[in-house]
Amino acid sequence: RQCSFRAKRISHLLRLVLLTCAALLTALPLQHVAFAAWPEALRKAHRNSRGLGGASTRKHSGFSHLPARAESRTSTGADTEASGFLTHGLVMYAAGALLGPALDGVSHGNFGVLSYHSPPPFPVTVAGITLFSTAIWVPFLFGVAGLLIGVLYWWFDDIFQTEPTKRVASSGQTLKAVVVFALNYFASGLMCSQGIAAGPLALVLSAWAFATWRIFDETKTGLLVAVLTAVGGTLIEVFIINAPWWDLYGYNQADFWGVDSWIP
Repeated sequence: RQCSFRAKRISHLLRLVLLTCAALLTALPLQHVAFAAWPEALRKAHRNSRGLGGASTRKHSGFSHLPARAESRTSTGADTEASGFLTHGLVMYAAGALLGPALDGVSHGNFGVLSYHSPPPFPVTVAGITLFSTAIWVPFLFGVAGLLIGVLYWWFDDIFQTEPTKRVASSGQTLKAVVVFALNYFASGLMCSQGIAAGPLALVLSAWAFATWRIFDETKTGLLVAVLTAVGGTLIEVFIINAPWWDLYGYNQADFWGVDSWIP
């Protein structure tokens, strides 16, 4: 029994390491594509702020106080901004479609937080090792979620007139943020599988999420999008799970309209 327990721990650890590597390998090229989609004014501010002493992040900048929307239109024109908006949305869709199923499968599927029903799930294997199981519709759903989050960031950055350099994260900060988010996702499944009550679990995850925002973002846009994602994402899951015309998946210990109450 002890050997079986150790083997299970090693298996979970291996999956976590592979998941983190996959997240890093996916996030970096997508970050470069998204950076190319931003208006020239934002990219120029990013380069200048790095030249003034330090990598630019959404939090630490202080280079330009010009309204982002006005500066973007002046330097690139409305057509270029629209093209950048489309590219940004596609990149966010790709990020969600690639990372979402892996994070959900490893963190929630493997730990028994949820189960996919119909259509039946299929295993995802690498070098003969089954990392997780997912369903054919899952990448699409997470892709749409990534697209919506990306659009909200773009819109609210304009509404709040977020400084150009606060919209831009360096590659290093992007990778760190992805790792921290992946660990948060993994921890949620691990703690749930250990029988931790919903209240303490939600408190830990909320504190973790707030600390992540403070370290990597600290903008009005980031906080608002996080709240909207927590509320809106949960309501969408409630609708999907309770819809009578399909049976896609379900939470195994649901205590709030078909979902776990700590999910938000």
